[in-house]
Amino acid sequence: MPRSASAIRREVKRFSQFLEEVHTGLERAIDGLENVELNWRPSHSSNSIGNLLKHIIGSQAFWIHHVVGGKVTDRVRSAEFEVKDFDTSDLRKELSQVRKLTNLILERLTDTELDEMRSYWSQLSQCEKQASVYWCLFHVIEHSSLHIGQIFYARKMYADLQS
Repeated sequence: MPRSASAIRREVKRFSQFLEEVHTGLERAIDGLENVELNWRPSHSSNSIGNLLKHIIGSQAFWIHHVVGGKVTDRVRSAEFEVKDFDTSDLRKELSQVRKLTNLILERLTDTELDEMRSYWSQLSQCEKQASVYWCLFHVIEHSSLHIGQIFYARKMYADLQS
């Protein structure tokens, strides 16, 4: 007896739910941010909230759109940390676009594909690597969650300095 479409996509649906929670967390983390707060750095060698958000957007586009979905991206990872002047509305638009394409890719993904290996070029180690689709999705969730925590902490530090 053939499995239903929902049974074939049970694990992918869980990933979709987790990624929605990530996006909700990102929206909460940047809710009400003014550009000055978005661009503030705790120290000369620290990243701004804008850099962290740009990095999360770039990472999700790379891992889900490029590696999992096969879409060409023009990500230059190092550039995500070089920008010094971010605009809140521009980053919100980028985040929305990434979220939409991520959802489209996940709508087409099946549980069977989670075990597939995908090749990619690592900008960090400058070599070809492989990862399973499952690992790519899990990595986006854990990586984004880590940086969401940093964003909340940076907001707290900024607020403490203003009071």
